[in-house]
Amino acid sequence: MKQKELLVFSIVVFLTVIAWMIIDIYHVRNSSLINKEFTPIPVRSYTIDSSILNILKGKVK
Repeated sequence: MKQKELLVFSIVVFLTVIAWMIIDIYHVRNSSLINKEFTPIPVRSYTIDSSILNILKGKVK
């Protein structure tokens, strides 16, 4: 392989890698997994009904 052919081949490979990186970065930026309109789920407070626990204790015995 002559030096001119090697230079052309190297330039083509270099440009291909650069294009691949640019396309990959573009793809990652435009296909985000996080929803931009995220609304957090409200936290609920729960209470334990002791009468249900007493009924369950009675069924175990």
